Amino acid sequence: MHISSNAYKVLNVLFWLFYAGTVILWFKGSFSQLKSIPVSYAIPLVGLIVTSIIKIIIYIRRKKARVILKDSKSIFFLVLLIALAVAVRIPFLMHHAGLTHSDNAITTLMSKHIAEGKLPPLYFYGQLYQGSLFSHFSALIILIFGFSHLLMELIILAFYLAFIAIQFHFLKNIFSLAFAVMVSIFYCLPIGFMGILGCFFIANAYPMILFLGSLIFYLSYLVSLKNKTNLLPALGFLMGITFWAHQISIFFILAALVVLAFKINTLWKKYLPLLFYIIMGCLPLLMAEILRKFHLLKYLLPGDGYAPGGIQIKKTIKMSLLLFSKSPNSLRYVYFFLFLLGFFALLYPSFKAKKIQPQSLYSLFFLLFLPIYFISHFSKMYLVRYLLPLYFCLPVLILGVFWLIRSKFKYYLMGLILLLLFFGLNLKEVQKDLQAVKKSHRQRFQTLTAMKKTGNRYWRGNFWTAYLFTALSGEELIADSYSVNRYFPYRLMYENLGTGENYVFNDVERRRALHFTRLLEACHLDYQKIDLGDYLLIHDINTPICPASLLAPVHSAFPDPEISRKYFQKGFLNIDFKNIGEKKGSNYWIHAEIPGYSSYIKKFPLEKGRTKIQLPYPREKSFPLEFHLSYKGIKIAQTQKRIKCSPPDSVQERKKRIVFLTGVNSTVKIKDKRMHVCAKQVKIEINKRKKYISKIRLYLYSPFKFSHPWWYGDYRQEVEIYLNGQSVRKTSLKDGFNIISIPFDDSHAIENAITLSLQFKYHLFFNFAPYGKLATLLEKIEIEP
Repeated sequence: MHISSNAYKVLNVLFWLFYAGTVILWFKGSFSQLKSIPVSYAIPLVGLIVTSIIKIIIYIRRKKARVILKDSKSIFFLVLLIALAVAVRIPFLMHHAGLTHSDNAITTLMSKHIAEGKLPPLYFYGQLYQGSLFSHFSALIILIFGFSHLLMELIILAFYLAFIAIQFHFLKNIFSLAFAVMVSIFYCLPIGFMGILGCFFIANAYPMILFLGSLIFYLSYLVSLKNKTNLLPALGFLMGITFWAHQISIFFILAALVVLAFKINTLWKKYLPLLFYIIMGCLPLLMAEILRKFHLLKYLLPGDGYAPGGIQIKKTIKMSLLLFSKSPNSLRYVYFFLFLLGFFALLYPSFKAKKIQPQSLYSLFFLLFLPIYFISHFSKMYLVRYLLPLYFCLPVLILGVFWLIRSKFKYYLMGLILLLLFFGLNLKEVQKDLQAVKKSHRQRFQTLTAMKKTGNRYWRGNFWTAYLFTALSGEELIADSYSVNRYFPYRLMYENLGTGENYVFNDVERRRALHFTRLLEACHLDYQKIDLGDYLLIHDINTPICPASLLAPVHSAFPDPEISRKYFQKGFLNIDFKNIGEKKGSNYWIHAEIPGYSSYIKKFPLEKGRTKIQLPYPREKSFPLEFHLSYKGIKIAQTQKRIKCSPPDSVQERKKRIVFLTGVNSTVKIKDKRMHVCAKQVKIEINKRKKYISKIRLYLYSPFKFSHPWWYGDYRQEVEIYLNGQSVRKTSLKDGFNIISIPFDDSHAIENAITLSLQFKYHLFFNFAPYGKLATLLEKIEIEP
């Protein structure tokens, strides 16, 4: 296909315009400023696909591209190395459920949700950093093969194998085939933190970052030292998209830029477009930073100063030993010393030649890593995973000191060093890990089976159990996290779709589970328990439990409400409650209800002489009154009482204009205003003759904050409004204050009273109203004549 230079430039411009449009429209749902754009991402995507196909055809025609297998010896060794890396990890893959945890599970669920067409997250669920590149790639694989947890482990392992392949090729070019084989053996064997746990680390996708980071560094070498400037677009784009994927890739990117700077004097004009391609690569991140006022900078800038202290350096060295082995063996310090010797040894060729040599590039990477690490936010977190970029240069520098030996005997020494490292420092740890993984795999699937047999789909657990079981079940079970909430929709599902309360506790939470059961027993609440060893199920609790109440103190005795006086007046039943039980404590609420007609919840202070509740009552000869106490939102079953009430024969009209029947309870102060807490179903009586009403106006406040990006979807509180049982309006509430007008006509009039009913779509527990689930807050009702 022949195409002129100008036409090809136009094609390039169109390609990047379509790409930018696709990215912006694909992620528009994550930004309130962009949600209203009435254009689908599919429109620019079609243009992107067409221009991509044309560019590929042109490239093939121009280059006359052919697949030529060169250097069969290198390919043979690489295949053997890949086979070795896979073989030693097969026993772990056979017990894949034991490899994972909730961090990994969240990325797994992100991939599943993207494949299902749900709102694509820009970042890791519940965070404003660490991009979702791996999840998007995995979603494509899921669309082809279907979802399974094992598939996710295979995908992340494939990236690790790709990292080995890139390193092998790079090392072969700048050192030798034998040296590349030796270093690759280190990567293939399960050595140190990265050997098993790291290479299956789905959450942070470190194998993908190592692969992309090593590819970036290799391409910078080819551009700067091999003058292959035609690779600059690919290099720039990779830099950008890798930085979005995980900001820890900054180590690779800055190191690559330093390598490019070696030829800045001769190639600076060709380097200028590099910035454009970097911007295109990290376009999702730039969107977020611009629209969220550069939130990410705090992770890359220093917190408490630029110079690392002695304690910080000591802790970092101690953590770095985990890269060699998890064993506390002092031999790790020998390998740390070899690492430092290798660093200086590989710098020697450059000092000798008085110019940078390819063999020194790995030492250069380590030299640049140190200052960047210590001035960044990563160094203040003291987590070994933030040292994993060192894995790129770790085995190269360990074996680098032997590279200076001219005799081929150096390769025997390298082999001996690797064998000692694996068999002396890592083999026992790997065996322990395998046994632990097998046990966890078995226990987790036993627990999943038990959870399913209960017939309950919706569960609660802490962060480390909730998302784990949700992912392992492929969302056949939904478990909401009561501790760290990464995916808000699960809480919405649990509290609106679940029947009863169901909890799963891990072995570390035994004391919490025991405390919880004691609390339930103290409140005389029934529950079912299944002890599975590492996990404990407490389920089928038939009363709502506020998550904040799990650790509520257990009392040996509770207050006991009793009616000290009740009387009928102007259409209301007035009840005075007094406490005849325990006098100490707080967070008690009295729940009073005339079943099917009216109810109210009010705080029950133990120090006061009485607590008064006023309930409108029905026009019946007699009706039951039920009441009980709750403690931090948990019903105290033994305080449940029921009495019969008989109003006077004479009809007492309620003259109060607005009467709350059910679902409208005590007030809370929000935004400097006192507002009533409303349940999911609200019933209000309006006593006003029809000829005086033209419109009813509700002033509501929605506290859900559905516009927050962490909801990952177009969730809205909805309300359907009924007048005397007839639906008159259905509308959505925006976050915060809302004014809803309800038109009124003759068809809604029944004598003097109008029953206004509100049916909300969602309700949740909120900390400011712990005694029950909340659907909205009612500021006031206006009646327009």
